[in-house]
Amino acid sequence: LVAQPSRFDTGRAPAGRQILWAYCHVPAGSTRDMGEAVTDQLERFAPGFRDVVVQTQVTTAAE
Repeated sequence: LVAQPSRFDTGRAPAGRQILWAYCHVPAGSTRDMGEAVTDQLERFAPGFRDVVVQTQVTTAAE
């Protein structure tokens, strides 16, 4: 699941920037960091995506 909340609420990101939020299912309590796997999938369908990422934040199921 992927969303761009700053497309509808411009106050969520600095001018000229966007926020992308992604969610994926993992087993309950998992500590696995899925950030790279999600980025790889996005890059697969949107070549160059990785090059425009400024910052990432990952929260695991255990957190």
